[in-house]
Parts: sequence; C-alpha cells; structure tokens
Amino acid sequence: MLSEKQKQWDEFYLKWTLDLGNSFSKDNKFKVGAILVNNWTLIPASLGYNGRGAGRPNERFSQEQGKSGYAHAEMNCLAKASWDHSCDYTLYVAMTPCLACAALIINNPITRVVYASLYEAEPGLEELQAANVECTYIPLLTIPEKPLL
Repeated sequence: MLSEKQKQWDEFYLKWTLDLGNSFSKDNKFKVGAILVNNWTLIPASLGYNGRGAGRPNERFSQEQGKSGYAHAEMNCLAKASWDHSCDYTLYVAMTPCLACAALIINNPITRVVYASLYEAEPGLEELQAANVECTYIPLLTIPEKPLL
C-alpha cells in the first residue's frame, strides 16, 4: 500500500513525463516522456522523450507501428542516466514500456515503473512483473493547460 506522500510524488513525476513528451517530442503520433528518479533522494537522475538520434531530423520513417525510427523515451532516459548503483530507482513513463524497454529496465537498478497509459497489448508489463519490478498504473491522460503569458 502506497503512502499518501508517495502517491503525491508519483502524480507529480508522472505529470512531468506527460509535459516533457508534449513539450519536446516531435513525433506526430505519440508524445512520450520518461523520468528516472532516485528512490532515496527523490531527485531525477535522468529525463528522456521519444525521438531520433542527436543531430538527426525529427521525422518519422513510417506511421506504421514499430517503424517510426524513434528511440523510445525510456531508452533515451536510461542512456543519459547518472547511476548510483548503491540506490534503486523508479522510472516514470507516459506509456507502458515495450518488451525491449522492459529488458533495459530489468538490467538496471529500477524497482518500480509508474505509467500513465496503456499501450495496446504490450507484453512489456508482463516481463517487468515476472522480474519482480513493481508496476503502478495511474491513469493521467491529460495534463492541465499552461496559462497564456
């Protein structure tokens, strides 16, 4: 059972992933953000969003599922992480991780994944749960609009 304080942190970081994806991803189909948080300090260790490699054009190769040419938000987030292997981490992500991202998550000191939306029939969650990674679903489909300046 999560404490009220933990639920507040989960919602805070999850809303941030949605804002991150909406603000920076150039994908016209899915805008996904991910944030890796140190469970001991509650300080983010990394941020990521879906997109092409650095310096490459931010355009999809294809609208077909699995052929966008984009690295997933989780991949970008984990690739940039500043790891302290004496700690464990929570990964906040806008959508459920795919199977390949689940493997990356399992191979790092990540004990929890918190996600805001389900991505079709993706086996990534089953893989995470089989590896004893706690998965928490918080259905946040929209974030509050930013005030006009």
